[in-house]
Amino acid sequence: MDEVIEALSQVGGDAVVDISKTRGYIQREEGRALGRAEGLEEGHRRGRSEGLAEGRAEGRERGVRIGMQDGLRDSLRILLSARFGAIPDHVVVAIEAAEPEVLRAWIAGAATASTAELAFEGPGSRG
Repeated sequence: MDEVIEALSQVGGDAVVDISKTRGYIQREEGRALGRAEGLEEGHRRGRSEGLAEGRAEGRERGVRIGMQDGLRDSLRILLSARFGAIPDHVVVAIEAAEPEVLRAWIAGAATASTAELAFEGPGSRG
């Protein structure tokens, strides 16, 4: 490029000025394009990293919630079978469908109830 400028300087000053301006413009545009590309790459990297961290946190939270709910279900089944014997199928189905707050109420009821049916009366009953 310098050779071209040197050759044109012999032709006339205006040509050199125009080429110098064009050269500066091209260099600025190359710099801007490179900056945008680096910015996009950094943004993508940062977004991916934040997205992965958020996904892991949500997955961990969901796993804890499911584990807790499974633990409540197991506790209720163990308590009912220990106190009252075999658990009827309709009760097993109800336990599987119940939310944690309902399971907690049923566990409390099962701990003090005189019959399996009475364990499901109270705040957690459905009906």
